[in-house]
Amino acid sequence: MIREIAQYEILDRLGSGGFGEVFLAQDRTLGRRVAIKVLPELMRVSAPGDDATLPAVVDDRRERFYREARAAAALDDPHIVTIYEVGDFSGGCFIAMEYLQSKTMKQLLAGGPPPIEDVCEIGLAVCRALDAAHRGGIIHRDVKAENIMRTDDGRVKVLDFGLA
Repeated sequence: MIREIAQYEILDRLGSGGFGEVFLAQDRTLGRRVAIKVLPELMRVSAPGDDATLPAVVDDRRERFYREARAAAALDDPHIVTIYEVGDFSGGCFIAMEYLQSKTMKQLLAGGPPPIEDVCEIGLAVCRALDAAHRGGIIHRDVKAENIMRTDDGRVKVLDFGLA
């Protein structure tokens, strides 16, 4: 497992998805916990093929990763995850973002349907986040239960602007 990225000390692995892995980390400079999404070098390269096309594949995935960070960072809304930094390290690319002590909607729905009041509150928060994104000229394009989180204190956040 990766132990550090830039000024971030990796504490734990939180999960993985189609476009990278997410880690809990400690920002040694600012003294706060963050979530670090990593596009490892191995994920920057698809199946082995013609070596001449390899740099183009790596550059395309890196650019998509950076585009995700720029899209989310351009938005200032309490219902959209806050991006702190994007960068490269010896093992790939990373996005440092707000760490949310939370569960995805998929995890929450696994426990059965929530009360109607919660459904309305969550739906309204997601609509506000998407409205803010649209006003900023960004279309999310991947709204699903895995990309909506509800924090332990009840806040709703939309994340993962990878297809924006």
